[in-house]
Amino acid sequence: MIPITFNKDDLENEKKGTMRAQDLASLVGLLYPKKVGVLDIFDNPVVITNVDLSTTGYVKLSWSKGYVVAYGRLIYIEQGEIATFPLPASTESGNIGISINLAETGANEVEWFMRSGTLTQNNLLNEPANGVCEIALYNYTANNTTFNLETRVAQTIPNITDYLSGANFTTQPASDVSNKLATTEFVKNRVNSALSRIYTHHGSPHMNWVVNYIRIDNFYIAFGSVSLTGREGFVSLQDELAGKTLLSINVTVQNDGGRTFGECLAWYKKRDGDKIYFQADDNDFRVHYVMFLI
Repeated sequence: MIPITFNKDDLENEKKGTMRAQDLASLVGLLYPKKVGVLDIFDNPVVITNVDLSTTGYVKLSWSKGYVVAYGRLIYIEQGEIATFPLPASTESGNIGISINLAETGANEVEWFMRSGTLTQNNLLNEPANGVCEIALYNYTANNTTFNLETRVAQTIPNITDYLSGANFTTQPASDVSNKLATTEFVKNRVNSALSRIYTHHGSPHMNWVVNYIRIDNFYIAFGSVSLTGREGFVSLQDELAGKTLLSINVTVQNDGGRTFGECLAWYKKRDGDKIYFQADDNDFRVHYVMFLI
């Protein structure tokens, strides 16, 4: 057991708190909505400001200041910091970025890289002793005499104020393409108007009743009515609702033929494939239902 956020032993009055890097990283990792990227704190953080090919066989890249984070491991890039790389012997394309190797010590634990090939991106929270995470910031193409800086691929991690500001849980502006929590996770492109694409079926004579549903993210609310001929009827889940898991269902009886709600009961009976069956204790009743599915 390792005490972390403690100042002293209550009995011996001795300092015992120890804040290890992996402990701090675990806490920091919880603060950001994305696990790997560049923190959106400064204007134009961690961008290449100058490319220098004056030294034969090498490229020198100057950077603007900023913070890079990977699973809670924070790295500060100083304003004007220069990363120097040897040019490849033949033409190649690849990534420029920062490598974190927790199996190394000292200066080798964090270093710049420029190379082609697949990047290693371990979850450093799960591998605090020897995890490796290579964070791509730019793409490039180069040979032994030329260097072309291409797309900036660094992922931006918004600060929490911007992430939560402007919350709008009802209306999504058509032009809003932001990554804000409210518009992305809860509103943007998630709520559809009620659609009329699913039909109910029951015995002879054959009849169709339109079923409407609303989708919110992966959650569906389906509602409609069905006539129970001979005390039975079913709804056929089609199109987008086919195969969805039924979480719960609520059934109510429509007042029909002069009888009151209390004179007839109806209920959900069973599910058979994509057919939802209802039953009533009297003939020829219509029921309304609301289903919740995922």
